[in-house]
Amino acid sequence: MKIQLLIGMLIVAASWTATAKTIYADVKSTELNPSTETAIWQKEADSTPIYPAALAKRKLAGCSVFKVVIDANGNTDEIEHVTSAPSKKLAKHAKRLIKTWRWSAIDAQRRGREEKLMRIDFCMGGADLADAQMRCEAQAKLNCE
Repeated sequence: MKIQLLIGMLIVAASWTATAKTIYADVKSTELNPSTETAIWQKEADSTPIYPAALAKRKLAGCSVFKVVIDANGNTDEIEHVTSAPSKKLAKHAKRLIKTWRWSAIDAQRRGREEKLMRIDFCMGGADLADAQMRCEAQAKLNCE
């Protein structure tokens, strides 16, 4: 009886792994305003964050826009949701991401409070990671409403 159960479990596991499909995803942040020429603060590290597991499980992709205020010391002071598409569920994950950002002054002599308009794109699909990143670049050019 135990052997039959073990064989059955192995067959199910083998068929499950054979049908498992890799889904590629990317996250892109874009500073919409101010322009890089007039900005006071920049993100310290521009590494690609991990796609939120909760969004991946639901196969949710889209964008969110936030007003982010950085104080004169380079700390995130306020994060205000502006819009999301196609779902507001993206906003919660985007806000968590923004809270992890650290800011550094572009010019050490010029520090001050700055308001930024930031867009976060959550993108899924493609044959590989490079394809997912290319899709994210294209998505970031679309309207986020």
